[in-house]
Amino acid sequence: MSLGEAAAILVPIVAWDALWIQILVIPFFSKGEDLHKDYDQSGALDAAISCVETKKIIPMLARMFCRVQQCQGGRPRKLTEEDVQELLNQVDYNDDLSDASEAMREANSMRAMLSSLQRNSDRIWKSGLCHILAVLAIPAVYRMPGMYGIAGILGAIAIAIGTLVIAIILVLRFHSRRADFLRLLQRNKERTK
Repeated sequence: MSLGEAAAILVPIVAWDALWIQILVIPFFSKGEDLHKDYDQSGALDAAISCVETKKIIPMLARMFCRVQQCQGGRPRKLTEEDVQELLNQVDYNDDLSDASEAMREANSMRAMLSSLQRNSDRIWKSGLCHILAVLAIPAVYRMPGMYGIAGILGAIAIAIGTLVIAIILVLRFHSRRADFLRLLQRNKERTK
């Protein structure tokens, strides 16, 4: 293979890999840390969770305590554990408890969504590196056709295409999940106003 033929094969591959590094690997390499800084360290996640607790969970628990106090007859007295159990058996608090439980699930889902975004960004840059290596393997396999044959060349191309598709799917999923996370944060941020 002459120098011109090698350049004709390697220049587009190196250009593609350089583009891929700039578009996918470098931005998503630090994205997990950026997500941590933007939402966790900045307090945005804690503010949204605090809003859920303030606007949903605490009012539900307060209603439950008011119902127990009404069953008690309004007279304050020191209650034993058995007294509290007896009062709770007399009160219908299932609706309030289910609302509070739903609010807790919402708060926990915000934490889980952030963690999922961080894991997904990690997968994206790693899949980008796999794609770069797969693309670099194509000329190596092409250069040795006797050793690998046409099946080897087609296999290397299939792996490169597969890693490309996986990386694109991961990026689309990341942006979809990030949009859901931002909507949830925004919805809870608006409740504080």
